[in-house]
Formats: sequence, structure tokens, C-alpha cells
Amino acid sequence: GVFSTSLLNYDFNMDGLKEFLFQSENMNMYVHNLGGKVFELDVFNVYKNYTYKVGEHALFVDHLLCKKELEQIKEGYLRSITTHSIFASSFYQETSQNKIKMDLSFLLETFLERSSINLSLKKRYKLKDNVMQVQYFLKNDSEKNLTSYFMTEFSLSFEISSKSESSISLYSKEEMKEIPIEDFSFFPSFSAVSWVQMSGIDGKVKFMIELNEVAGVILLPIYRKYGNATKENITGLKLLFYWEAKLKPHRDTEKTVFFKVFNSKNNKKKGREK
Repeated sequence: GVFSTSLLNYDFNMDGLKEFLFQSENMNMYVHNLGGKVFELDVFNVYKNYTYKVGEHALFVDHLLCKKELEQIKEGYLRSITTHSIFASSFYQETSQNKIKMDLSFLLETFLERSSINLSLKKRYKLKDNVMQVQYFLKNDSEKNLTSYFMTEFSLSFEISSKSESSISLYSKEEMKEIPIEDFSFFPSFSAVSWVQMSGIDGKVKFMIELNEVAGVILLPIYRKYGNATKENITGLKLLFYWEAKLKPHRDTEKTVFFKVFNSKNNKKKGREK
């Protein structure tokens, strides 16, 4: 028979809360109300969960940062900054669900204490043609100006089975750049990035992340637990996409991120996948 995409909701991880499952032809994505994040990504052709470290690795994890916090993250201090993130540590309210259109929307209304500002974040998941699209609307609901940085975090766990075949590339300032695995230890960051591509992951998986508006990107390595910070002990990568958010009272800004997984086995072409 012909495979049909689907959107299901159930307490899949038995935590007493309802989760959401997007099923496509080549992957499953599980979404939780806590942080409105993807807490499990199963890729079928390798039978693997790429967010298998529960509570630490996830996709579409949202943060709101000041400039000082952003600079500290660029130095590798991510968890000390984001542990109490007002977005990532909050429960998002489900506002709509359309199982035919594969569409799921969340809303978070919160208060930014350091600036005494009320703000809201609308987050909409939509699965189409094996591409997960996530659209954000960040709104300043106060009478004061908001100056901050909005960030979405991706943590992907993987084994680099062949150093010669695995590669990370991105398009920054209208130029494609290849990032060597060993450079992860220096926490490389880039500006004006429109897409990032990870090829040769586990030998035959390719991840592609595209943005509707150029963003800054910080790359942080994930090391094997209790292992030394060496290239051989890298077991994944954190990709942090961020935009400056300067919002006048009652104004909002929109950002959209596209995430795609596909089989790159025997695909030796370099450059952006179409």
C-alpha cells in the first residue's frame, strides 16, 4: 500500500502528559508541550533515534537571550545560560491541531523579568513532503521596547562513521563553507546563514536546515559522556540559530525554519541538496 503521513496524540513516554507524533515516509517526530520541542527523532533507514539522550538532546528548543548571554554561549557556556530559559522550561498551550493538513500550533504567554516585559510566542509545526516546517511569531505584548535575541536550538546525536565522508557545510554571506569536524572544539560561529547541511552522518543520512531569514549560527560539539574533549569523542552537534529581536510595543516578528532528513548513501555530490 501507499504510505500516508499522520499526526497522532497520546502519552507515548508515559509521563502523564499528551505528546504528539508526526509520522512521515522516512521519519517520526515526537513533540512535547514542555518547550514545544521535538524530543525524539527516529530515522527509518538507519533505525535510529537522533535525540536519544532524553532531556538533553532535542530539536526546536527556544530561548530568549540578552547580548551578554549570547556572547557567553559563543564561548561554549550554553547550559549555564539556558537551564532556566523562559521558553524551553515552560509548558506551551496547544491552540489548534489539524490531522488532515498535518498542522499543530502552540502558544506561550510569559513575562521577561529582567526587562519587565510581557511577551508571547506562537509556534506552528507543519509537516509537508517529508519536510518539517516550524513557524514562529514572537510578540512584544507590553508598552516598552524589547531588545533581545531569539534562538532555536538543535541537538543531534550521531556517530561519525567515516571522517572522510562526513561533512558539515553552510551558506554564509552568499558563500558556501565547509566546516571540518575538528573545528567544532573551537565553537565556530557564523553570520548571515541561510542554510546548514550535514552529510554522511552514520554513513548514509543527511540533515538539511533552511531558514526564511538569514540568521547567526553557533556550532557546539557534543562529546561522549566522561570522554575527553577530542575529535574522536564527538558524538553529535548542537546548532544554535539566532536572530536579533528589536520589537516596539505590541509588535511581532516572524521566523520560519525548515528541517529535512534524507538518505545520502552513495550520494557524492557536494553543495546544497535540492
